[in-house]
Amino acid sequence: MLFQSDHPLIQHKLTLLRRQETEPKKFRELVRELTWLLAYESLRDVRLTDVPIATHMGAMVGKEMGEKVGLVPIRWAKRWARRWGWCRS
Repeated sequence: MLFQSDHPLIQHKLTLLRRQETEPKKFRELVRELTWLLAYESLRDVRLTDVPIATHMGAMVGKEMGEKVGLVPIRWAKRWARRWGWCRS
């Protein structure tokens, strides 16, 4: 699945990242920030299930992700895709 975000903050960070003047330290910081932002944004539609929990104030129903999600860095994507049978080469 390919996810593309048009979120203003992500667009702003991408612009900073792409600038010629961006120093290596700042570049790495921006990549780290973008990773979190994109992961957060891409999980917006994940299915949730109700789960009963006990809190200090009593019982309540919380939410849990209803499906397993794997986030794989691009540099490892092909290796994992082969391992899970998503691609052959």
